[in-house]
Amino acid sequence: GSLLTSTKMTQLYDNFTALAEGASGAPAMAGKQSALTLLASATASASAAIDFTDINGTYDEYEIHIVNALPTNDNDSLYLRVGTGGGPTYETTLYYWSTQDTDTAGTELNAGGGNVGFINLSGSAGVDSVASNAGYSGVVRCFNPASVSIDKGFTYSGVFFGGSGDQFHNLHGAGMRDSATAVTAFRLFYAANNIVSGKFYLYGVRKS
Repeated sequence: GSLLTSTKMTQLYDNFTALAEGASGAPAMAGKQSALTLLASATASASAAIDFTDINGTYDEYEIHIVNALPTNDNDSLYLRVGTGGGPTYETTLYYWSTQDTDTAGTELNAGGGNVGFINLSGSAGVDSVASNAGYSGVVRCFNPASVSIDKGFTYSGVFFGGSGDQFHNLHGAGMRDSATAVTAFRLFYAANNIVSGKFYLYGVRKS
């Protein structure tokens, strides 16, 4: 196939962002797609975290679309936690995650963590804080969060500039919370400081 040039990388980033935001004119995706129902949205403005609550058994899959989540600190890591109960209580243990990440130079930066306090959505490379580099954009999917009998699985993908030399990163990952407790909320936050700006959307995935 053709080489993945910096121009093609930029086009990929723009297309991914348009798809995540549901923008008109976004490229069509091949194959049959599950319909998404928009449940909630949030806009960050120097926000410590973005929370989505009222997760329940209405859907057995949920998606979070992240659009241009910009960190305050350079090379900061974007994390996900789940909430349980009516409060909710945001859990800080029993997370497992792994990522496959290739930067512009073709360097593989695979990473992972076990029995830690979060799922790391940006892997081993932090997200650049320069506004023109557009922060982190991606999609997170959670499977059967309302179950009280199985652990909770996640898949995710993201694009961003960051890490050593502010390279472009194309990241895919998966995670698990090793607990059968029902999930009632999702929290997204940067490890070191606030989310300067960005848009966040919560969808339920319809199967018919």
